Amino acid sequence: MTKKNTLSKAIKRYRSYLLSVAFVSFCVNILLFTTPLFLMQVYDRVLASRNEFTLLMLVLVSLLLLAILGGMEFLRSNMMVRMGVQFDTIVAQPTFRKVFSNALRPSSPGGRQALDDIEKLRGFLTGNGLTTFLDVPWVPLFLAATFLFHPLLGLVATGGAIVIFALALYNETATRKLIAEAGETAQTASHIASVTFRNAEVIKALGMERVMSEKWREKHDHVVDRHVLASGRSARALSISRFVRLALQVLMLATGAYLVIENQVTAGIMFASSMMMGRALAPVEQSVSNWKQFIVARGAYLRLKTVLDGGTDPLEHIDLPDPKGAVSVDKLIYMLPGSDRPVLENVAFSIAPGVVLAIIGASGAGKSSLVRHLVGVCWPTRGAVRLDGAELSHWDPVKLGPFIGYLPQDVEVFSGTISENISRYQPDRDEDVVRAAKRAGVHDMILGLPKGYATDVGQGGWRLSGGQLQRIGLARALFGNPKLLVLDEPDASLDSTGEEALVNALQQMKADGTTIIFVSHKANMLRISDKVLVLESGKVRAFGPTNEVLKSGMVSAGGAPGGRTDKSSQGTSGAQPHRIVSTSARAPVEQTDQLAVAAASARRQEPD
Repeated sequence: MTKKNTLSKAIKRYRSYLLSVAFVSFCVNILLFTTPLFLMQVYDRVLASRNEFTLLMLVLVSLLLLAILGGMEFLRSNMMVRMGVQFDTIVAQPTFRKVFSNALRPSSPGGRQALDDIEKLRGFLTGNGLTTFLDVPWVPLFLAATFLFHPLLGLVATGGAIVIFALALYNETATRKLIAEAGETAQTASHIASVTFRNAEVIKALGMERVMSEKWREKHDHVVDRHVLASGRSARALSISRFVRLALQVLMLATGAYLVIENQVTAGIMFASSMMMGRALAPVEQSVSNWKQFIVARGAYLRLKTVLDGGTDPLEHIDLPDPKGAVSVDKLIYMLPGSDRPVLENVAFSIAPGVVLAIIGASGAGKSSLVRHLVGVCWPTRGAVRLDGAELSHWDPVKLGPFIGYLPQDVEVFSGTISENISRYQPDRDEDVVRAAKRAGVHDMILGLPKGYATDVGQGGWRLSGGQLQRIGLARALFGNPKLLVLDEPDASLDSTGEEALVNALQQMKADGTTIIFVSHKANMLRISDKVLVLESGKVRAFGPTNEVLKSGMVSAGGAPGGRTDKSSQGTSGAQPHRIVSTSARAPVEQTDQLAVAAASARRQEPD
């Protein structure tokens, strides 16, 4: 099953169930004739003959039919609930996976709204709204019965049904645009609120609380305004519909009374036809009141279809051997959607398993974008990123995940305990969790928390500092002894103790033969690297052994790059191992003074 036909398959299966429900609805509507026919027989037979046995038989038969009607109603409701569960089973998990995949693509449609849309669609498909629409097709059955009683009675009932149906159409055209606009604005308001709460500390410190509140309030008021306007129009249609229905009851009884006076129908037919008209108009009137639910469900279906049909189908993954950690990047080009300027341009390099690579460069040089490509959370516009010779897209993410350790710049914890966060929710891995925590130098800190490794750090849980988050994230990256460890500025929020623990952890991983790639400008971090990659404006400026890059003058005493360039290498984007490659004659790369210290240290280690 491909992602593109997930929703279609669910609807197709739901449609097959719906045929069974429609048959049950037919039986229900047939049984609804019981009360009008009972009333007609009582007026025309029992009261005229004063036969008690006839009355008793009519009562018994009517009660039996009404009991069957109740059973049919229960069966229909049960079937619809089961259909909703089947629909959710088919759609929910593929939608979650698609939303997760889209979260990695800036221009992809949908988001968490798609998960809410599943609930809205399932709620409509299993609720009273759909039951009403299933009863509408049987309205002509009751109208036909009134025509059988007398054509004039049929005309009155049919005219009323047409008026109420016209009100339903008015309700649709008057509210569709308003509800759709309210839905879009509500998503924007929800996003503003989410960003505000997530960055509450920054907003409070900068005095932006009122501004953000007013910004949210503006969108919220627009949503309320649209809903109020739509509800007003819908209420107007519903009020008119109820007036028409009550007026028709009066007209139907008056017409029936006139026909009784003219001896064209009996009194029983007069009351029975009034009840049948009421039953015929009920689904039509209810559809007016449930029309808003229908519009919401239709919008949810269209958004869900857009999400599931968007993007490309995943590649079929073959069962590759466990990775050893060889990384190669081949002419990587990455451009943001809608932009003609590449973030990364012709980036190319390769490292063998067990090599430690440091990536340095100015802010905006493309370091984080490159790192994200190396762990497969970003897709190249052109070019390829390979692990052990196979493109990352060819690896099964589930199988590859345990061999990858990744620490992004912004570290967040998942809902659950510290142990669950470090173990990536893998059960019964306590020894591995403690080992990873000790390597990250966070074991003692965890033991000092209220419940140790069982401390809840999710939403509403224990609040961790930035440095603690960084070290918990590092332990999660180190969990399971990965073959490839990728760290994006892992020392950004660490104090001296944390930095020392980080360096020790990387040295241990290096001794175990793990391929390590990290972004940092600090000298103590660069000392443990085997190679350095210098990025500038998305291009590789230099790549080679750390000592050679530091001694080459690429990093001057002032922290800026030097100007030595091998003309033969200009215009290239990669290098053979153990050679320094420069792809531009000049370009400032933002470094710290610690790089100058590292360069001086490398020169002192050079033999005389």
